[in-house]
Amino acid sequence: MPIQLRLYIAIMLRFWPFILLLPLLTGGVSLAAGWGAPAQYEVTTRMLVTQAREATYADVALPEMAAGASWAASSYILDDLPALFTSATFAADVAALLEAAGQPLTLTAIQAGLRPEVHHRAVTLRARAGTPEAAQALAQAAVAALDQGGLRYWGQTQPGGIQVALLDPPAITQVLGGTRALIRDVAIRMLLALAVAVGFAFLVHYLDDRLYSVQQAEEWSGARVLAVIPKE
Repeated sequence: MPIQLRLYIAIMLRFWPFILLLPLLTGGVSLAAGWGAPAQYEVTTRMLVTQAREATYADVALPEMAAGASWAASSYILDDLPALFTSATFAADVAALLEAAGQPLTLTAIQAGLRPEVHHRAVTLRARAGTPEAAQALAQAAVAALDQGGLRYWGQTQPGGIQVALLDPPAITQVLGGTRALIRDVAIRMLLALAVAVGFAFLVHYLDDRLYSVQQAEEWSGARVLAVIPKE
């Protein structure tokens, strides 16, 4: 067996209680903290959001002269969407639609469950809830509230003014939490704790200036050890 490998094994054997205890403690705490936590279902939908054209020009084949200003205004609207989706005003409108659909959620759950991401004019909306049905209903209600409310959220007196084109209908993309996810999370945390424990053991060995082996004495002194006095 190579000398360095024997040294590594000796270091880990010296600190084996700590190397064993830290992953077990980490796993136990993680398991206790996550045990019984309800699963969360995530539904994702994608849409294009732009400012609607004026009704006067709705049937014109070529875009009106103000089309450039309309597209520029769409950029400002998209910049505000992350704040809008997590606002109390928007959550109240979504709650009313969910109540009508038979899937009531609290305002807090609605605000925490909506996670928008804007990329150019495409908006990816993720909705999380405790059941697949509730997550699906939340995503649908959020899209409907944006389409119906429109520029009213920006202080306009009349609703509408925003065009919402659905690209991908709401669909479940992942399940967060649950027993399988908890086991995976605990295993990852234990592996990380094991790596930290091993690293800490080698660090302590590096900082320790006491002699533990003949090889160590020879390396430090540069001379060969001829005899070892046994410890009484």
